[in-house]
Amino acid sequence: MSSPSSLEDIHGVVQALRRITKAIHEFSKAVDREFGITGPQLWAMRTINELGGCSAGDLAARLCVHPSTVTGVIQRLEEKRLIDRQKRAEDRRAVVLTLTPNGKKLLERAPHPAQGQLVAALQGMAPDDVHKLREMLVQIVDSMELGNVSARFFFSEEE
Repeated sequence: MSSPSSLEDIHGVVQALRRITKAIHEFSKAVDREFGITGPQLWAMRTINELGGCSAGDLAARLCVHPSTVTGVIQRLEEKRLIDRQKRAEDRRAVVLTLTPNGKKLLERAPHPAQGQLVAALQGMAPDDVHKLREMLVQIVDSMELGNVSARFFFSEEE
């Protein structure tokens, strides 16, 4: 049987989680105030731009969400005329998402999204460490009985 975790280690973990969530929350509020879009919308735009256009499925995979979740983000960005859906020349059934000129202008001024920084930090870690971290976080979620909590994006009403 393992010994109980030290109070210092518990404090360190709680503080790290607070820093991560606070940074993402503050970022999301600032982006909304300055640019009129949510953090997830900015992250989606940045991802579409980095990929030079992509499908909704590719976007969902990059944002670490279910494809149905990204649908609302895409619709809102289209309504704001920041992205377009275009049919692929080689397959007229397939649709590619691209930034509009207004979307590109906004992106030139906008910061890099905090949620994207979290994903990049995880991608920079050793795969075994990410796997262990995932297992430990799932254990915490299970212990707190949070398995049924829907959490698509941090601090966003995006669906």
